[in-house]
Amino acid sequence: MQTEPSLSLSNYDWREELNKERKKNDELNTFLKNQERNYQKLIGELKTHIQAELKKCSSLENSLQKVPYSMEQVIDLQSQLKQAELKQKALIEEFKQKTLDMESQHKEALSKTMTKELSAFKDYAINEITEKEKIIIEQKLIIDKSENTIQSLAQDVEYFQSLVITEKQKVKYEIEEYKEKIQELEDELLELRQKREDAKVFHTRSQDEALKNEKTDDENRKLKLFMENLQEELGLRNADLLNAEKKINQLKESRQELAVTIEKLENRIEQLIQEKDEIAKGLQSKEEAIQLLEEEMYSNAEGIDEKYKNDLEIVNTKCKRLEKKLREMEQAYEDQIEEKMGLIAMGQIRINDLNRKLVQMEKDKDVVYEKLQKALKEIQDFDMRLEESKKLNMKENEKYKEKLVEKITILKNEREELRMKINELQEMSFSRVSMVEPGGSLFDEFQQLPEGRYSRISLKAPGFDDTKRIEGLISQLAEKETTLRNLWTEKISIEANQKEVMMENKNLQQELSIAIKHSQNLSQELELAKWELDNLRSSDDSKLDKGKILVLESEKELLKAEISRLETELMLSKENWAELNNGLTRDLLESQTVTAQAKSELIRLKEEYENISVAKEKSIHTKKKSWFGRRN
Repeated sequence: MQTEPSLSLSNYDWREELNKERKKNDELNTFLKNQERNYQKLIGELKTHIQAELKKCSSLENSLQKVPYSMEQVIDLQSQLKQAELKQKALIEEFKQKTLDMESQHKEALSKTMTKELSAFKDYAINEITEKEKIIIEQKLIIDKSENTIQSLAQDVEYFQSLVITEKQKVKYEIEEYKEKIQELEDELLELRQKREDAKVFHTRSQDEALKNEKTDDENRKLKLFMENLQEELGLRNADLLNAEKKINQLKESRQELAVTIEKLENRIEQLIQEKDEIAKGLQSKEEAIQLLEEEMYSNAEGIDEKYKNDLEIVNTKCKRLEKKLREMEQAYEDQIEEKMGLIAMGQIRINDLNRKLVQMEKDKDVVYEKLQKALKEIQDFDMRLEESKKLNMKENEKYKEKLVEKITILKNEREELRMKINELQEMSFSRVSMVEPGGSLFDEFQQLPEGRYSRISLKAPGFDDTKRIEGLISQLAEKETTLRNLWTEKISIEANQKEVMMENKNLQQELSIAIKHSQNLSQELELAKWELDNLRSSDDSKLDKGKILVLESEKELLKAEISRLETELMLSKENWAELNNGLTRDLLESQTVTAQAKSELIRLKEEYENISVAKEKSIHTKKKSWFGRRN
């Protein structure tokens, strides 16, 4: 029973060793992959370094394409180009040396690592094989010991079985003897009882019999004692029987346990035999795996050497291509330098033109600033005049409103009076009785009138003239109503036009303030551009590095773009300013024409109204005369 944990531990160790071997193989593969990645990273870094140098070359090309300020800068650029070419050559040589060093180092490292790994792997495999052989020998010894223990246990079981059988037979013999003794004692007891009964029957017969009875009593007492002793012995024998039965049961249980242990040991022996076969198979598979791993290691080493050789060949071809490209770039640089030397002079001419334009822009800026100030003054004067004219127009409009309201009330009153008079005249015309008799004429009626009256009426037809006057008055009233309505609508339109003019003036003032701010910002930007140009010109004399030259050239282009943008904004501001001035002048002329038209219309309406009022007064006077004449 003590051999089982050692066997399980040996199997566990065997599995752990297999896992360790697998882990070591994985570690070797990962180590090789990491080496490949490191070499690929180094190649990538070299490629990025080459790309950075190419970018620097392209930036130098761009800087050469851009126009420098002076010949000193051209000389500096040429020196920088030469330095860059020297650096490129040095970098190419360094790259070649690095590639050669990398190849040699890689080969040496591969050879060293492969030899170390193979020697270590061989030692490890030999140690593993020896350890596994030791384990197998130990397992064989354990199996032999277990077989010996099984045989000894079987012998012990047989011995115990024989002892149990002998003890059972002894107990059976003793039980039979005790049974015979008990039967004999029972027979004797029966006889004694019969004798006692006979003695009791014949007790009274004689003293002899009494003596016999005494003897029988003594014998009975002895028999009782003997019976008690026999009962005690029976109790002890029964206890011995019970103990024997318990021992028999214990022996049965131990026999069953021994049978179970025997079965377990037989199963364990079978398992150990199977494990032995499996271990033998595993050792064979391990030996085969070790051989395969050795073959794979040699093949992987050869494949890795071939891969690195191919990679190095590819890198060498790429380096050769890059060298060719660099040579072509150098030739192109030389050709471009010759072409750009001619462009430098043109660039100097353009710079001079730009300086002239800047001076002219400064002058134009001063002129524009003066014009802006003049325009602001004119706008302020115009605002003052507008406010004064607004105040005067408001006062005149209020006066005209009051006068118009008074005239409207007067005309309304007159209209009502005329309507009343017309109604009265109509009633009089309907209510007057004709004096003409049937069959007579108007002449007879005229003859009936007095002399003075007849002479006055004979000149005019009173009824016809009255109707004409009434119709004329009605038409005049209608015309006056229409004129009043027209005046009222014109008044409303004039007020609306005044409001629109006020709003337009406010909007124009806001636009003017925005334009002034924009012009101020433009002037500030021009000053900043001048300051930056002065700084650039002052910094041209000092020698600059590559990065500073590139930065200054980019700033120069930005300044050129800003100058062009400022020029366009100045032109747009000038155009906007001219448009604003034209719009303001147009609005002023329109407002002046509108006010003049309104004034002329008001004067005309006043005259018409006065004429109408005079004519109305005359007509009323004539009506009153005719009315009083008729009454008379």
